[in-house]
Amino acid sequence: KMSDESSDTDDTLSTNTSDEESEGESDLSDDGIGGFYGDEPEYSKEEFKKILSEAKQKQESSSSSSDRSDDDLDSSRLENLHWCKCRKCVIGMDFALEECLCCQECGILAEKLQGIKCITEHKGFNDYILSPYALEITLIVKRRQKKIFKKLKKITNRQYRYAAYHQYSYWTHYYEILGRHKRVVIPSCAVKKIKDTFPEPIGGHYTGFKRALADNVIDHE
Repeated sequence: KMSDESSDTDDTLSTNTSDEESEGESDLSDDGIGGFYGDEPEYSKEEFKKILSEAKQKQESSSSSSDRSDDDLDSSRLENLHWCKCRKCVIGMDFALEECLCCQECGILAEKLQGIKCITEHKGFNDYILSPYALEITLIVKRRQKKIFKKLKKITNRQYRYAAYHQYSYWTHYYEILGRHKRVVIPSCAVKKIKDTFPEPIGGHYTGFKRALADNVIDHE
């Protein structure tokens, strides 16, 4: 949330410039950068329950997003990297406990991790998640869905990161219904790689972990 980011919603994806703004439903909501979930279909309560039930059954039959239970989230994860198996995770002073997740702990990544130690080594991670060209297309598509057809000006690293996190979510959870009530926990190693590729300027601010008040939604920015 830097002051050098444009607030012109016609020419760039809108951002909030205040570091003091609430992390709840501000710039990561449908009114925020690109509105990534704003164009998804709306369902009745019964339809949505059925969709979630089917997605849960499919997920449980293959592998879960994370093999950890709530009991596994002990505070020692914030003290050292004993939980990291890929050797590329990091922890920071402002980390939340839920951010201490290694890609090797994510059962859903088992197939993609065959032959490699870290998800960041996967060719698809580089091609889909770290490519500015791929991320630019993602941002352009979302703008077109919002009927914004003006030329996209310079994209900030913050916007690239936002697009990259969502690209990762769809790349790894393509069969699930994602949205404001269903977000994905991104492994620390993947978040680090994205931040290293699209860093904030010196002294910049990363929003980091965000838990939605309503249903414990987890998101990154």
